[in-house]
Amino acid sequence: MLAVAVLLLTAIAVKIFRANAPKKADDLLEYFKKHPDRVSFCMAENDCPIIAYQADRKMPLASVLKIMVAIEYIRQVKSRQITPDQTVTLDQLDRYYIPYSDGGAHQHWLEGIHRRQPQPGQPKPGQTVTLAEVAKGMIEYSSNANTEYLMAVLGLEAINRTVLQIGGADHDPIFPISSAGLMGTYLMDTESMTFREMIRRLERMSFDEYASISKEILQKLSEDGRKAFIRRYGNRMSFHRELQLVSSRRMPAGTARLYATLPARLRQLDWFDDDAWRQFRHLMQRPVREGSPIAELLSKGGSSISICNDVLYAKDREGNRLSIAMFIQEPSRKQLKRLQRKTVPFVLKLLLDPDYRSRVARELAGNGWAEPTIRKEEPRC
Repeated sequence: MLAVAVLLLTAIAVKIFRANAPKKADDLLEYFKKHPDRVSFCMAENDCPIIAYQADRKMPLASVLKIMVAIEYIRQVKSRQITPDQTVTLDQLDRYYIPYSDGGAHQHWLEGIHRRQPQPGQPKPGQTVTLAEVAKGMIEYSSNANTEYLMAVLGLEAINRTVLQIGGADHDPIFPISSAGLMGTYLMDTESMTFREMIRRLERMSFDEYASISKEILQKLSEDGRKAFIRRYGNRMSFHRELQLVSSRRMPAGTARLYATLPARLRQLDWFDDDAWRQFRHLMQRPVREGSPIAELLSKGGSSISICNDVLYAKDREGNRLSIAMFIQEPSRKQLKRLQRKTVPFVLKLLLDPDYRSRVARELAGNGWAEPTIRKEEPRC
């Protein structure tokens, strides 16, 4: 499921040259109005929020949280704690790969790595990639294995200090959500639980305990060269729909307002200079066709069995900066698939049509939307 958002955002990058988005754009707007409890949405223009609908509600982030891991990666590169060209073997990365858990994202990244080798083909024993390639694979392909490896290298304490500095109370501390996907079957075994007992245990667990157990599992994966832990607990039960719904609800959460204003917040950090922005752009950038009214597009999606999230940072030919953060939590499988198909036309219309932006703001205002307040961490508008 995590690969779905990547495909949607690639579609945006490919189709963004079109002047008019399909009429399906309104379908997602109508969903927002009917289900305000399932949405957090914010759009900013030149760093100022212009549409904010339930924008301060914290929603499960799924792979959107990888943006924060990327920011900490850049900070540690800037402070010379790590270097982009330091290497890791593919065997080391494979310790964190849980088959069937990421919609093929990690395998697609590996295929791209192998195609760029002087002699394309199957990986050889001991084959290495750079840390820069790992970080790029985390964002461009949404590889969970790359993400969890970087969490181990960067340190979750360091990542969460940066998260706190940027987001404060608007962002939960990050923990390894891929490792957390094995928590249910792990607890059934180690605590001798039935499936139903395990579901209740996960639902009632505190955030701190849930995060702690996920970190415990991450540590076990990092020490398990033979992947015995994944073979034991990454079984069919770990992909049970009810368990995945609980896991999705327990993911770290953040607000749409925070992510829509993230570029402005980053520029307020002492260390985040022009070079840091270039590194951020390199990790996040998507292709845009020649002649598009959009000159630059940075994006990251996040999805699960019940989550459809998108974050985009765009710049038009006049130099205006447009940001969109859209977080949706929808428990119906059929409805979620419909929403994923409607994301592209809605985002296209917002990016390309100022009149449509005004209309969306008006209609959401009539549905309980309030004029966004400017917080101390946001620029004056």
